[in-house]
Parts: sequence; C-alpha cells; structure tokens
Amino acid sequence: MIFKKLNIPLSSSKTIGPVTSLEYLGIILDTDAFEARIPVDKINRMCYLIHQLSRKKRCTKRELLQLIGHFNFATCIIIPGRSFLSYLFHVSCSVDELLYHVRLGKEARIDLSIWEEFLMHWNGRSLFLESSLITNVDLCLFTDAAGSYGYGGI
Repeated sequence: MIFKKLNIPLSSSKTIGPVTSLEYLGIILDTDAFEARIPVDKINRMCYLIHQLSRKKRCTKRELLQLIGHFNFATCIIIPGRSFLSYLFHVSCSVDELLYHVRLGKEARIDLSIWEEFLMHWNGRSLFLESSLITNVDLCLFTDAAGSYGYGGI
C-alpha cells in the first residue's frame, strides 16, 4: 500500500510475502531447516555439463570455464569443492584463446567425477551453523604457541 501511495512500481513476480524459504542470488535460503540449497535446475545443469565433458578427450577453453564458473558458484554451498577447482583452473590456463582446445587428462576427469559425487550425494545443501552452539570452552580446546617445533594444542 505504501509503495502505491508513493507511486513506486513493484514487480509482482519479484515480491514475496513473509516466507521461510526464499531464493536469493540463486541460492535457496530456508530458515525452518537452517540450510542453504542450490536449486535443482542448477544441479541438473552442472551434472549435464559434467557428463558432456567427461565423454570428451578435449574441450574448448570456453566450455571448461563455463563449468568452472558453475562450480565456483556451487562452492558457496559445497565448501569442500574448492579443493577440486585448482587443477581445472590450471588446465584452463594452458591455452590463451577461448576457442582453443584443452586436453582433459586423468587428473581433470578425477576432479570432474568428484564434483559429480558432490552434486549427487551432497544434495546441494549446507547448514547454517550458529557460532554460539560450540565454543572452545565447551570443547575444552586450548592452544599454546610452540617455540620452535610444531603446534601446541590440548
């Protein structure tokens, strides 16, 4: 009502009333389940791209970078996936032009298969963790600086 009185246009497709699950910047935030999810269509798109590249021995730099971009987005939710991006970045840097072909070797295929496992079994979900749930006192975790060798922790 206030927006109409002030003559501010609103898009009805982008306006949502009070809800507990909403999509924001391509991520579904669910306050009931305390989780963030990747939408199913994005998971399906990434799986499709993985299957397309897994069957090839070579692909263009553009195709690989497109998939890396999707993976980079997914790391907001699938945090362990960051470890399996570095080699794919390395492969993409082996040529200069976007239309040049890169070789997808054994290591790249392993990273692609691990990403497929993440997408299929991680289920695109990440829980909201409250920092107040577990503290170092609750865990009886205390550390001490080690003078010359190793690390100190009790």
